[in-house]
Formats: sequence, C-alpha cells, structure tokens
Amino acid sequence: MSGNECDPCGRMGSNCSALQWCSSCHELLCARCYNYHKVLGVTKDHTVITVEEYEAIVPFIASVQMKCSEHSKKEYEYYCKEHDCTCCVLCKQKYHFDCSNIQKIDEFIEDINTQESFHGLNDRIQQIEHILRKLTYITVTNISILDEKRKELFTQLHANRLKINNALDNFEAEIRRELHQNFDSEMNRLFERRNEYLEKMDELKKEKHVIGKVANIELKSNKQLFLLQGRINDKLKLKESAVKDLITSLEDVSSECNVDLDIDKHSGCLMLTRTVAFHRRPFEIDLEAIHIESESETIEVMEEDEIQ
Repeated sequence: MSGNECDPCGRMGSNCSALQWCSSCHELLCARCYNYHKVLGVTKDHTVITVEEYEAIVPFIASVQMKCSEHSKKEYEYYCKEHDCTCCVLCKQKYHFDCSNIQKIDEFIEDINTQESFHGLNDRIQQIEHILRKLTYITVTNISILDEKRKELFTQLHANRLKINNALDNFEAEIRRELHQNFDSEMNRLFERRNEYLEKMDELKKEKHVIGKVANIELKSNKQLFLLQGRINDKLKLKESAVKDLITSLEDVSSECNVDLDIDKHSGCLMLTRTVAFHRRPFEIDLEAIHIESESETIEVMEEDEIQ
C-alpha cells in the first residue's frame, strides 16, 4: 500500500490512501474522490494515472532543475535555439548576448504542442529501443556462436588428447622394442662369453678328473708317467695362454639410455627424445680380490641371469 494520502480528503481533515493522481490538478485522489473527479463536468476530461505510475514519474519530474546551475537564485527563463539549452537572465547576458534566436521559455512553449513533443520523444525512445533490441539480438547470437565454438573446440581437444595418448602408446611400444633389441644384443654377447668360460671350465673339470685318476694308477714305467705329465703340461700352457687372452679381452659394458619428454609452454609442441647407447671399455680386474666361496655361488648367479 502506498504512503500517499488523498489531497482533497486531507483538506477536509480526513486521511485516506490515494489510488490515483490527476496530472491536470496535480492532486492525489482516493477511490471516492476519483469517482467524483471523473464525473464532474470540470474534471471529467482530466488525465488520471495510478499512484504506482505517479511514484514512478515523481523522481523524474523532481530531477528537473528549475534554478540555474550557475546562478542558484535565478530560474531558467530563456531558451536558446542556437545552443539548444535553457538559461537564466544572467546567463543570457553572459553567454548568449550574440545569439539571435533566443526567447523566453513561456513564449517559446506557446508556439509548440508539448504533448506532441513528448510523443516525438517517445518515438525516438522507441527507435532507440528498437536499435538496442537488434543489438541485443546480434550480441546474443554472437554469444551462442561462441558457446557452440567453445563446445566444438572442447570436442577437438578431447579428440586430440586421444591422438596424443595413442601416439605416446605407440612411442612407448617402439621404445620398448628398441630397448629390448639393443639390450638383448649386448646381453647375448655377454651370455656367449659366459658360455665360453663355462665350456672351458667343463674341459678343465674333465682333465682334472683324468689327472686325479692317473695319479692313483701305477704305470709300467716312470718314463710313461713323465711323458704323460709333459703332454698334460703342454695342454695346460695352451689353456693358460687362452685364459690370459680372455682376461685381456674382458670388457665392462655400460649403458647410456634415456627417454625424455619436453613440452614447449608457448607452442604446446611435444618433443619426444631417446638415447640408446652402449659403451665398452677394458675391464680392469684384480682376480685375487674376487672371492667365490664355492661353485654353487657361480651357479646361482647364472640361474638368476637366465630367469631375468
């Protein structure tokens, strides 16, 4: 409920809430006064609006300054067509003394229909509103297009992510194959060398077994035993020479392998790099420093290698 009171009732000492406002009388009216107002011959043609409409236009009407902004004690009295502005008598003398098309506001409004002028203003407002509506439509359409484009880009991003994942999977599989091939190649060389050592160890075991048997057998003559020892000694010299060659040719094999992924923060490019290299150098070994408690230790190491 509005806080505005009926003006006629107020003059009669009664307080009634106003429901209408007469723009001709500039008075607020309650329901009863409004009914009288619209049937009296003098007031029946007056323009009446609701209190809600009145409250909406009051701030707008109140915002109209009747006093000059520069000379606060002077009211606006003149209208200058050349500058399309109102002014007080002092401003007229100060700023518009050369203006030829200036006249008093009261005289100026006699020649114009203010209602038609307001209709013209309303038409201009409608035109601006129409333009704004079109601009709104264009902007909303633009927003919709951008939103669809964003969804499209997100779809592309997801698809490209799947491509990247697939490319990384393929790259990983390729690297694994390459690593297996290179490591298998190097390890096979070492396995061959190990097998060569084992073969020679088996030969030595057999000869050791034979020598042990011969040592416990009485031969017909010492001469035969001497010749047999000479033959075995010659074989051992060859084996000792071969072992020295094996020691000299022994290599320490090390790997220099690296897989790296570099992402450029500016371009977003992925750079996948890999390095697979093996280095061989002579193995500086002190055989005396290597202690093997039993033959089983060597067998255990070989079994672990085969399992891996």
